[in-house]
Order: sequence, then C-alpha cells, then structure tokens
Amino acid sequence: MTTRERWIVYPILFMTLGIAMRDKVVPPSHFVAQEIHCGQLDAQMMTVVGPRGKDRLRMGAVRPGAGRIEVCNRQEDVVAVVGADTLGRSGLVQTLGADGFPQTQLASFQGAGVVSTVDQDLNQAIMGRWGPRFGVLAMFPKVESPVFLSRPLHIEMQPQQQKPPAEPHSDANKPPVL
Repeated sequence: MTTRERWIVYPILFMTLGIAMRDKVVPPSHFVAQEIHCGQLDAQMMTVVGPRGKDRLRMGAVRPGAGRIEVCNRQEDVVAVVGADTLGRSGLVQTLGADGFPQTQLASFQGAGVVSTVDQDLNQAIMGRWGPRFGVLAMFPKVESPVFLSRPLHIEMQPQQQKPPAEPHSDANKPPVL
C-alpha cells in the first residue's frame, strides 16, 4: 500500500469506527423517533409536547418514591395535577386556575378523604374529616377553627366486641310432629 493510499484509507477507517462507536462511548442526550415500542421505560421526567412544541403533559418524580402528572393548557400553565402531595405521602387530585391558584382538591388527609374548594381570598369549603369530626365545613383566613356548615359527626373507633356463640335450639330434643 502506497503512502497516498494510506492517506485515503486510514482516515475513512477511523471515521467509520468513530461513527460506529459514538453512541456506545458517549450516550446520546437527545433521541428522536416517530414511534417507540417497549416493555418498560425508565425516566425521571417525561414531557408530552403538542404539535406546536408546547408542553401538554408532564410526568415525573417529585420526591423519592412519589410521582406526579401535570396537565397543561394552551399557554403551558398547569391546570390539573394527579399524584403525591408536597410531602410525597398521600394522594392528591387538584385543579388549578389559569393563574396557577388551586381551586378544587381531592386529597387524603389524616387517614381520611377530603374534598375542598378555595377562592382567591383563601376561603375554603371542605367536605371530609377534621380531626375526629366529619362533615361539611368552611375555613376563613382570619378564623382559627373551622365553621361547621352541617352537624358534625363525631367518629369514635371502638374495638368490635365478639358475640357469644348462639345457643343450640331447644327444639332439637323434641320429637317431630306428624
């Protein structure tokens, strides 16, 4: 092989090896595909983008072991949330206004379900459990304790007592009537 041939063949050989090894040595940071079929997909954050490049849906981890799905409107503002609460302990379904302020919420609170609505002045209407009581109540920013709008039900959990075994029928000793 002449020197001139080496100047042609070796650069092409090394360029081909580099192209073949590129994704094995340096993983790609961006991947584009029309369709993906897989059994499992592991990701920290996923974003579904609309035809004009705006976020429509965001899914990801908010805390270790807790996930969150956010639905966006046309302006990319989050308008609905499904997932874990801010502490990552309980479930939460929430709708938000275009300004990002929570309007309605379905949540787990102190071991019970709570449905609440809130306005811009932080006045809340709540249906659910407040401590040991259950009912429909309102909370106002300037009032410390909630105002019950219905008669509060007091919930007491008592251990269930076992019933004594049923006595055998006394008719068993009588002869049958013909």
